[in-house]
Amino acid sequence: MITTHSLRSRISNSFGLRLALCGIILLAGGTGAWGVDYSWTGASNQPWSTAANWNPNGVPGSTATDTVNISPGATSTVILDITPANPITQLTIGANGRLDMQGGSLTVTGTTSLSGTSGNGVIRKTAGGGTRVLSLQGAVTIGANTTFRITDNTGGARLNLQFGSAVVCNLTSYSLTFINATAGTGILSVSAGGD
Repeated sequence: MITTHSLRSRISNSFGLRLALCGIILLAGGTGAWGVDYSWTGASNQPWSTAANWNPNGVPGSTATDTVNISPGATSTVILDITPANPITQLTIGANGRLDMQGGSLTVTGTTSLSGTSGNGVIRKTAGGGTRVLSLQGAVTIGANTTFRITDNTGGARLNLQFGSAVVCNLTSYSLTFINATAGTGILSVSAGGD
């Protein structure tokens, strides 16, 4: 015979077991849903796709919520040699850090912060030919002396800089420079989306 007390106990235990099981499933299967905060070390070489160049070890863009911080280090130029599998949510390039878009394109869905290095280019395309796209879809803060630079002498080089429809660009001081250092061989295209 089932008493009211034992029925409540079974229901309570069943609910607790289900709740615990849901928590385990979320923890075990959901770890990839949260992005990783990657910081550039350049410990191995310069390519973006080398996991040993990042702390923690891995390749940004493995999940759609990864963030990237490129700050000065032993090797401060990151060569984007691939197009990551997913967009990243945040990109920060500190003073003297550079992103060279030689072999891939990049989409940033959240905030982008660029601190300039006069002349060398914070975002640049130096080799590899073809068109590379940098799509900045969130708020963009551009610091002093920030330069977008094309120095690809292979001919037909193109860096396409796209801003999303809701982008607010804040020039914190000085100027934003667009340079084509090799006359007649590169194109820098800047476009804004939305209405």
